[in-house]
Amino acid sequence: MARRLERLEELAVQLRNDYGRTVQVVTADLANEQDVSQVEALVGSATDLRVLVNCAGLGALGMTTSIDPAMVDNMLKVNVVALTRLSLAAARRFAPAKEGTIINIGSVVAFMPVPGAGGYSGSKPMFSTSPGHSRQNSLRAMSQFRW
Repeated sequence: MARRLERLEELAVQLRNDYGRTVQVVTADLANEQDVSQVEALVGSATDLRVLVNCAGLGALGMTTSIDPAMVDNMLKVNVVALTRLSLAAARRFAPAKEGTIINIGSVVAFMPVPGAGGYSGSKPMFSTSPGHSRQNSLRAMSQFRW
């Protein structure tokens, strides 16, 4: 799932050809509630899903006095809300089978804030703190849970 269909199609072809995997291509904008709900439902109902990779990210870059509030809102929707909802949907999907992998990919800027990226840096610790908390909460239900 990503916003750019052509890149997804290229990757899907490569995964099918190189690894013989079934790949479903879905385009979505994770700042859009309807798109997040669609992907969340897909993740929650996909019986053959084994891995969820959260690598979406959006930055509202600039000095605090010049950042567009709408950009900050979209950044939080993508970096925090969508990540959380999709991770929860995947964890619920993986728990009954006691297997599954959730991979969260983020930028080093989450750990080393730089001027003009304060909002982004503030939204990304969700990646580093939520996996441990979710992992501890999920250990009873799952024998394998990788972060």
